[in-house]
Amino acid sequence: MNTTASPPEKAVQNLAVIASVVEAYRLVFSNLRVVPATICMPALIYAVWYLVQKFSGMSEFVVGVENSPEELSQLPVTQIFAIGIISFVVQAFATSLLYVAWHRFVLLGPVEGQPKFIYTPERRHLRFLGNTLLVVLIVFAGVVILSVPMFLFLAVLGTLFQTSSGIVSVVAGLLIMVIYVGLLTRFSFVFPAISVDEKYGLRNAWKQSRGQEIRLIAGFFLSFLPSLVISLIINWRIFGQLLTGEEVQIVGASVWFSVAMYAIGVLNGLVVISFLSIAFKTCTGWVAEIPVDRGIQLRPS
Repeated sequence: MNTTASPPEKAVQNLAVIASVVEAYRLVFSNLRVVPATICMPALIYAVWYLVQKFSGMSEFVVGVENSPEELSQLPVTQIFAIGIISFVVQAFATSLLYVAWHRFVLLGPVEGQPKFIYTPERRHLRFLGNTLLVVLIVFAGVVILSVPMFLFLAVLGTLFQTSSGIVSVVAGLLIMVIYVGLLTRFSFVFPAISVDEKYGLRNAWKQSRGQEIRLIAGFFLSFLPSLVISLIINWRIFGQLLTGEEVQIVGASVWFSVAMYAIGVLNGLVVISFLSIAFKTCTGWVAEIPVDRGIQLRPS
């Protein structure tokens, strides 16, 4: 880290969850003027990728563009898989640009960390992308390994107590989400560290997040809460159908509604990134080498 020869072996301070979440919301909604520049490059990448799929013929292999899951099942598996992987990497790269830009804004301030509308991706962006893909693989493997005994246990309970398959599915989904978030949390500090060019790896993140898991999960949940509540309100019929075991019916949304939901999702995502930056700064003791502008100064926890 900047203040020591090497990162501390464990967290230097416990995370104050409520204060950190409140500060994360404050940082986003008091700096809305910076959001357009932050999302410009990722939005351009998404738009270009959509056009490439649309006019190259690849869209026929992507669910939700021109095909339903049933139609997609009739197409070659290898091509669907290959395009799916490419699509995931492109979207992960666009997301990396977004996250790096906002982490730098929060941690370095509006002078050194000022987001730009157009720029050339740097090494930090490639490091961020590489670590994102690596963490996804590790977390996915962990979820698969831990989910097998969990599914067996839930299946036995469902049979013994004659529980609805819909309820069992929802419970299983929630448990998988908890496992996923729990594992992801242990590696999460690597992302703000990479964004500010620190020599900091997954092992450092794993060590320094030890003992902070519950606080981090609680903070992430509170940061995601608005999007979660909105999603529950909008999709309450779908959740009801899942709980009762009915056939799920999905109705397409209007363009303006989709745009509004995307905007809410982006803002809520920036709150989550802000919370992670604050958690990283608090738990690792990281201090910027340059003075942070008072307008974005993180308040003490």
